[in-house]
Amino acid sequence: MKWIKEDFSNSKHLVIALGSFYEGLDRKYDPKQFEWDRRLTEISKIQEFSKLYVKDAINSWWHGKFEGLGHGIHIISDFLKQEAKKANAEKVMVIGPSMGGYGALMFTCLCNFDVAIAISPQTWLTPFRYKKNRLAEKFEGLNVNKEETDIKVMIEKYGISKSRYFIYYGEKHSGDVQAAKRLEHFPNVFLKPLDSAHHTVAKLMRDTGITEDIILKFVRNKL
Repeated sequence: MKWIKEDFSNSKHLVIALGSFYEGLDRKYDPKQFEWDRRLTEISKIQEFSKLYVKDAINSWWHGKFEGLGHGIHIISDFLKQEAKKANAEKVMVIGPSMGGYGALMFTCLCNFDVAIAISPQTWLTPFRYKKNRLAEKFEGLNVNKEETDIKVMIEKYGISKSRYFIYYGEKHSGDVQAAKRLEHFPNVFLKPLDSAHHTVAKLMRDTGITEDIILKFVRNKL
């Protein structure tokens, strides 16, 4: 299954878009398509920017195997840095909802990218998550460092002040509130609660123009 797509322009701005759980094994999505493709293409008609789409086809929260690459968040982060260099990007944003938001925080931290836009992200892998998504089975034989599945630990361990992390979440969704507030003590983490009880708030952000505004501000050096 193709898990990456490049669409590089002459822009010095790169948006890396990470898919959610539903872009993985859920068959309501065409495995040949990418969750963010249509939306980012529409926005880039207003002002061009480079785009990189990445999906976690087995829903391993980015710790599992990626065909032709290997496994592990450090392997993936090295790959993303190479892609940013290939795109001649001077500024990089990583955006994603839920599992993609978890990845946006993780890879912005590990790659020292400029901005993470995490939409209703998980910020650690709970026992419930392990059980529901069979993560122990997916991690078997991969030597996944469980400590490094916690975004809080990762920012403490690898975070650099250049990176900024924006977390959008429904202020009436208790799980998403808890996940976001675990990181609120970091000076470069900015919580953005929205009037919603749903996980995720990606649709709300799309329908109200918030997503478009964020990306255009980034491309225009206003974020």
